[in-house]
Amino acid sequence: MMRLEHSRIEQDLEHIQTLDDLPAVQQLARRITSMARQHFLKEEQVIFPFADRVLDQTASLAMGEDWAEQRGVNRIPV
Repeated sequence: MMRLEHSRIEQDLEHIQTLDDLPAVQQLARRITSMARQHFLKEEQVIFPFADRVLDQTASLAMGEDWAEQRGVNRIPV
């Protein structure tokens, strides 16, 4: 379900760039914002606490570093 939500948000973000009609852009922007907020809430309340329970700190940090490297994000020192 989470991957499906990611895909839908990404598709809508791509689609919004093709729209010329301001009301349509606004409507889609509201939908994207709502979906993203609901998705973030699930991550914060379910996924992240679960990951904290099942992953040790070393594994968690390694996953974060892999994520940052794949996206070209500079890691902030802890």
